[in-house]
Amino acid sequence: MTPSLSSMPKGTFDSKLAKVVFGDDVTRQRGPLSSEQQRECAEKLLRWLDLTPSIVIARHAGEVDRQLVSKLHGEHLRVVVKWFAENAASVGALMPKVTRYATAMTRAVGYNSLYQPGPLERFRLALELDNQSGSTSSNGS
Repeated sequence: MTPSLSSMPKGTFDSKLAKVVFGDDVTRQRGPLSSEQQRECAEKLLRWLDLTPSIVIARHAGEVDRQLVSKLHGEHLRVVVKWFAENAASVGALMPKVTRYATAMTRAVGYNSLYQPGPLERFRLALELDNQSGSTSSNGS
């Protein structure tokens, strides 16, 4: 089972990490739309999402994913996935492309938090304590 959009805590959509997952170089991406057309498509989609009731968005989720989201790349895809992650995680879970990129983003957030200085220091201390207690118990035997 893959992680869903709901597994990404609110406020963790890290723009720097998202750029790793969705690079900004849309010219190297294959697709029928130019960068300008993708920008316009993403803007129109976000405007529609903001103005439309969630039940209507859910009803048309598959069509939106297939006809609009699947044509987006890079920064344009990033803003749409971010919208679903923050505003409609359950609807985004119905959309294969949104789900795929949200899963990648969730993993990137998890890996990033794991390798921050604080967690690494706690892990190192735990290993040292474990090693000390292991060597003490073996000396006492």
